[in-house]
Amino acid sequence: MVADLLLEWADRIEHPDFIALDPLSLPRRFADDPASAELVGFMAATIAWGSR
Repeated sequence: MVADLLLEWADRIEHPDFIALDPLSLPRRFADDPASAELVGFMAATIAWGSR
């Protein structure tokens, strides 16, 4: 069932250890500057597309 699959994926990625390995951890470093966080997030997402 689709719901079971989605819950399995959520269990795998919804914890702090996953963020450290994810390219989108980079924008979190710029939390105090929203414009920089947005730019870094866009660049990280572009580079990471399909890598996870």
